[in-house]
Amino acid sequence: MRDEEIFVRDVRFCLENDVDYIIHSVYKGHADINELKKVVASENEKMFKEKGVVNEVKIVAKLENEEAIKDIEEILNVADAIMIPRGVLGTVLPIEKISWI
Repeated sequence: MRDEEIFVRDVRFCLENDVDYIIHSVYKGHADINELKKVVASENEKMFKEKGVVNEVKIVAKLENEEAIKDIEEILNVADAIMIPRGVLGTVLPIEKISWI
C-alpha cells in the first residue's frame, strides 16, 4: 500500500469508530492539517452522506520540527488544538532552541 492509501485507511478507521480527535504529526506546516481536513471531509461524505450524518472529528496538530513551530500561527488558524512534544523536538533541534518553545 502507498502512504496515501494508508493515510486514507487510517482516517476511515477513525471515522468508523467515531473518534473525537485525530492527532496528526505536522512536519511541513499548516498544509499538513489542510490535507488531513480534506481527507476527513471526503471520507465523511463517502461514508455518511446517505445517513445524513457527519462525524465532527477535531484535529490536533502535533508540531514535530522547527518548520512546524515557525508556522504555528497558521497552524493555529486551521487546527482545533496543538500539541508541542518538547521531548521529540529535543531529538531534532539543538537543546538551546527548545527553551524558546
